[in-house]
Amino acid sequence: MEFEKIIKTLQQNSRFFNTFSDAEMMQILKHCTSKSYKEGQIVFQERSLGEQMYIVLTGAVRIKKQGKIIDLVRKGECFGEMGAVSGDERSATAEASSDVLLLEIAEKKVESLPDELQVKLYKNIMLILSDRLRKRIEEKSH
Repeated sequence: MEFEKIIKTLQQNSRFFNTFSDAEMMQILKHCTSKSYKEGQIVFQERSLGEQMYIVLTGAVRIKKQGKIIDLVRKGECFGEMGAVSGDERSATAEASSDVLLLEIAEKKVESLPDELQVKLYKNIMLILSDRLRKRIEEKSH
């Protein structure tokens, strides 16, 4: 996928990236790697260590906890951010539910971005984590 197409896809389909300018997106993309997985392939295993987070460019990824599907991550959404930020073991397994193209962002590469861009990235990670926590709390209260 070419950079311009990736930028437009992410800005239009991702809450995570819709506040970034084209120039900011180019800076971020230069620090990313694209990864493709076939349906059923494991992106990462529960309890594995990882310092990367991923954004789905095409396809979808199943998130499984102890073999049970707990979420489906679609185009424009991200996953793996908890491990990337904390460096702790992965809390779930990520498995391609179709052929997928992912954008991988390593924590070490994020640290080489300008400070203001790092702040924006971390703020968006916090917003996503907060939203997920809110949804889980609502699910448990019903």
